[in-house]
Amino acid sequence: MIQINLSANATENIDISAISFKTSGLADESTDISSAILIFDANNNGRYDIVYDSQIGDTVFSFTDDGSITFSSLSEVITAGTSEQWILMYNLNGSGSPDETFKVYFDDFNQVTATGASSSQSISPLGLPVNGNAMTISQIGTMTLALADNNPGDVSFGGTAPNLTMLAFTMTTNDVEDINITSIRVIPETNNLHKGDFVDPEVRIYQDIDENGLLDINVDRFITSANYAGNGNSTPEPVTISISGETIPASSTVQWLIVNSITSSTAGNYAEVSVLSSDLEGTGAVSLESANVTGSNLVGGKKTHVTGTPGTLTFDTGTNNPEYRYISAGAQNEVMMQFQLAADPVEDITITQIGVAMTGTGDDPSDIVSVRLYLDGDNNGLLNTLYDTQLGTTTAPASDNDTISFSGFTETISTGTAKNYIAVYNFNGDENDLNETYQAYTGNALITATGVTSGLSIY
Repeated sequence: MIQINLSANATENIDISAISFKTSGLADESTDISSAILIFDANNNGRYDIVYDSQIGDTVFSFTDDGSITFSSLSEVITAGTSEQWILMYNLNGSGSPDETFKVYFDDFNQVTATGASSSQSISPLGLPVNGNAMTISQIGTMTLALADNNPGDVSFGGTAPNLTMLAFTMTTNDVEDINITSIRVIPETNNLHKGDFVDPEVRIYQDIDENGLLDINVDRFITSANYAGNGNSTPEPVTISISGETIPASSTVQWLIVNSITSSTAGNYAEVSVLSSDLEGTGAVSLESANVTGSNLVGGKKTHVTGTPGTLTFDTGTNNPEYRYISAGAQNEVMMQFQLAADPVEDITITQIGVAMTGTGDDPSDIVSVRLYLDGDNNGLLNTLYDTQLGTTTAPASDNDTISFSGFTETISTGTAKNYIAVYNFNGDENDLNETYQAYTGNALITATGVTSGLSIY
């Protein structure tokens, strides 16, 4: 119903013992709600994720229409200089009628009971009023469109640009029903590019499985393709693409990519793709009615042909990068990190050396038998020699907090795509002590990369 941010300044910790949400709307809370739950939103995404989030206080089962919902006897602490996101979640009992609304809000500092942990003084919250958005009961599913957080935006490319991500966007469904996507209209814009400058099929759509905003041929799932309207010597025109077999489950988010490949161009030419919220259509799996589609119009950003500019190599943690964990003293084939290298649309990038830096409280030369680097062929963050390819030679650390350079290989990352890599340790169980720590990392300064077209070093 609402996500709130509770932030303590640097003076002291703040203890919260009670919080009350005022309610309003056309629905009757006393008859339409079965329970209300307060949640610590650990991953700050505004949704309840059972794997990450946790309940705060007791569940509330009794309600008054246009009254208040109070969570008391809390023992929550907001650490000085930090903040937490909390969400209020309703469970409805099915008694509400279509088009009735629920809303929660804060307009009175007395709705929060808080005390300074050091001063023992009552704390009155700042920032009021805070209003949640109205939630409307519907028997027809709703889908909200948004640009993906890693939509490429405005980028540059060389004379050709295969697998160029023009637009990355998300579709989020509410909890009413699954939604079957039936069509999408893709609108191109360009200054001097012609339809014939785009490789057939000119529009390709993928599910962005690893949600990195780039096309990873071995990871992302192809959905469909089409060609722009118009003829080869004309400006490409919008195309409506029929979609079948694509269902977005209720209460979920899926990320899609719209991809072009540009085969020829001259400096200064650009292309851009957009999708209007009114141009994506779907049908409720239960209601069989046209789904409600909300959100902003989607504009992918201009992709412009430039000359004399080297490509860009982008680092990121891999989707399956291992989290902090405990390991056995003599662990073997232990993946210490998964990292991703992505080439922008300007040019292919060749990598001939990758360095892995070591840190932690353990003594690396005595505690670590060997370090290996692999191309993570199946992108799962685990070592599987059936799919993963070793790069360079197996090496042992020569000193504590050593940096090991792997070379003697040539890795090419195609324009607009990404690859995942893993660093793997074998430990010496006779030397490791309890609670010693080990960590691996890499970065731009530890990589030797060259643009295939420009011949320039990539930093």
